[in-house]
Amino acid sequence: MTNANVTVERLSENGLVSSSGYKIGVISSGAKVAQNDTWTVLNVDEIVYINITDDSTGVVDANTISSNVVTLTNASTGAATGFIVYK
Repeated sequence: MTNANVTVERLSENGLVSSSGYKIGVISSGAKVAQNDTWTVLNVDEIVYINITDDSTGVVDANTISSNVVTLTNASTGAATGFIVYK
C-alpha cells in the first residue's frame, strides 16, 4: 500500500459553495499502484463525497473516506481522476 498526495482544483472561485461551506472540485490526476492505496487530499479539511474514475478503463474505483484521506479499494492500477465535494 502506498500513499499519494493530491490536491483539489475548485471548479469556481466565485460560486459553488453552499451555506454550509461545501465546495465542489476535481482531482485532475492521482497515481494508484496497488489495491488499498491511499490519497491524502492536501488542501481539504473534510471529504464529504468523492467519485474516482480509472483513467484507462473509465471504471469507478470503490473507496472509503476518513477525513481528508481516501482509500482506493479496487485492484486496478494507474492514473485516476476524481470529482469531489469537500469542506
